[in-house]
Amino acid sequence: MVDNKIVIRIAEQEDSKVITQILSSAFQEFKENYTPKAFEATVIEPEKVVERMSTGIVWIVSRKNEAVGTVSGKILNNTFYIQGMAVVPKGRDHKIGYLLLKTIEDYAIENKCQNLLLNTTPYLTKAIRLYKKFGFQIINEPPYDLFGTPLFNMKKFLK
Repeated sequence: MVDNKIVIRIAEQEDSKVITQILSSAFQEFKENYTPKAFEATVIEPEKVVERMSTGIVWIVSRKNEAVGTVSGKILNNTFYIQGMAVVPKGRDHKIGYLLLKTIEDYAIENKCQNLLLNTTPYLTKAIRLYKKFGFQIINEPPYDLFGTPLFNMKKFLK
């Protein structure tokens, strides 16, 4: 019997290589839109994943006992800053992105954050649609690029 259950848990250091693989798989189809340095900053190596774990929180998602998504972030000045959200292609269309955002929002509220903040690229259209559906709004604040790859910021105000 295959377990179809979706499990979201806080990642541990041993998950760092798998998280790098998730990031690579999720962003590979968009690689040509990134400058080489921006892609390297997006698809981070395991050492950088561990670094993120030491400065914030990283979650990993599995479906059918297979790692299919991740997100990380940290609290800065009552704002939860979302980094490295990714769902592998075969994990999409299973509400994984929504579940990750809900996990982040719950965590941010528990930690008395006033809003959520992320930056994204204009060609991640499915992700942008999800963010808007979840209540994020585009804001005109820097950064506007990541090593030459265009970015824009989105914010969700929490109650």
